[in-house]
Amino acid sequence: MTTASAFIPEEWEILSAGILQPAMAVSLAERGGTLTEMLALYDTLAGELKAHSSNPLIAALLDHVVSRKAADALKAYDDIAFETLRDMALRTLASAEMLLRKKATPEELAVYREIVRVVCHQVAGAHGEGSGSHGEKVSASERDMLNKIEAILSSS
Repeated sequence: MTTASAFIPEEWEILSAGILQPAMAVSLAERGGTLTEMLALYDTLAGELKAHSSNPLIAALLDHVVSRKAADALKAYDDIAFETLRDMALRTLASAEMLLRKKATPEELAVYREIVRVVCHQVAGAHGEGSGSHGEKVSASERDMLNKIEAILSSS
């Protein structure tokens, strides 16, 4: 198993941002509900931390991400246009994937990917912006962002 010490601080920040930035991009893909979505983000992260506490790398990473306050995460992206955040989130996620492929086990990469999926889907469904005609809770713009994230997570 890999430990946090395998990564330099800059790489650790990329891994952290690879979880937070895509979730923020999903949240900001549709106006409204940001507070509800940020609460869902941190609730989901806390649940994932509990679920993966036996994995040293994943537990340390999630602990690092959860220790940040939601308001601080939001403030960091306040003045960034959605398109810029979207592009930055996708680049960061791809960089995080590359780092994990180089330094972590395949199992840790798979867990990281699943955490990003779960967190992003929880954020997307938290506010229920979808049209509701078919019971959707995810808007078209959030679905588009989720598809872009999934394209990165599904790459080899």
